[in-house]
Amino acid sequence: MHSDNLPNWNGSRESFYEVWYFKLNLVGPSGPGTKSPALWLRFTTLSMQGGLKRVAEVWGIFFEPDAAGNVNKIAVKNTAKLSAPGMMENGKLSLGALQYSGTGQVSIEDSVFGANFTRGSVVSRSSEISWDLSFEPNEFTFFHVPTALTKLKLSKSTVCKPNVNVTFFGSFTVNGKRYECGTGAPGCQGHIWGTRYAHDWAWAHCNSFETKSGPAVIEALTARVKLGGAIVSPQMSAMFFEYKGERYQWNSLWSAFTIKSNYDPTSWAFVAEKGHLRINGKIDCTIRDLTGVTYEDTAGGFLYCYNTELASLAVSVYYRGKLEETLKSSGAAAFETVSRNKNPYVEVLL
Repeated sequence: MHSDNLPNWNGSRESFYEVWYFKLNLVGPSGPGTKSPALWLRFTTLSMQGGLKRVAEVWGIFFEPDAAGNVNKIAVKNTAKLSAPGMMENGKLSLGALQYSGTGQVSIEDSVFGANFTRGSVVSRSSEISWDLSFEPNEFTFFHVPTALTKLKLSKSTVCKPNVNVTFFGSFTVNGKRYECGTGAPGCQGHIWGTRYAHDWAWAHCNSFETKSGPAVIEALTARVKLGGAIVSPQMSAMFFEYKGERYQWNSLWSAFTIKSNYDPTSWAFVAEKGHLRINGKIDCTIRDLTGVTYEDTAGGFLYCYNTELASLAVSVYYRGKLEETLKSSGAAAFETVSRNKNPYVEVLL
């Protein structure tokens, strides 16, 4: 198991949350970077302040576009209350529905993930999503939060991507219809934990481009955090970009404030520079592409996440001021915004 995917909640600590998530886009007949069915999975634990709630959850969110531009969206969440507080020993933990194996494998009821796989199911009265997926893990992790912010305890969360660029194999089934990954479905897997969610943020990821220069990957995050009372920080950003076999990382304190970023619920424009390289990115989606889900914070209160796995993305790559290439994904990019306020135009499914 990748060490950066190991559980951090010890089974008894209050005011703590942890999330592991997976996302993938099937490759359709038109090839990579085009709109096709997509899947988003979440494994989560929440231990609220004062012991008010202790739960483990598995989420499955499915997106399927049609030729008319509409999107069929199905979201299912299964919640399990956890037994009396326990204590993790040698990586092992048993709290009824939640099990840590000691080797990094995490099980919530009948759903499980490990170093290179995930399988499980979520069921509601009207829908069922099940999956059996495998992938080859990455050998590195991208950390979004600058070390300086962590040391100063200005960030209440650790955000990382142990698998920023993976290809999934296997299949998933939605309401009885089976979807095969075929020769591979591009996607990623991330890990987040801490004592409190950020105040608000935007996130994007894409590794499915209509590109001529070989594989490319981009991961971007911009967020504001609560500094105390009603004081909220300025936007801070981080970015990972892999292009022509080179990896570029913007995750220092300097980068956090020098990446130019401007987003709204259906678009995001950003500019990042490193040495002779500059990338200009633009993400777009429609309200119809978005699914709303609700996150619960450790001290109470809710955040509203508006996510799509079907956004379009254009990344223009400049070297020494000259445009080398514009990478395009026409509906295979992940994009979400999260706020403490509801968007009245997006249906909240969970």
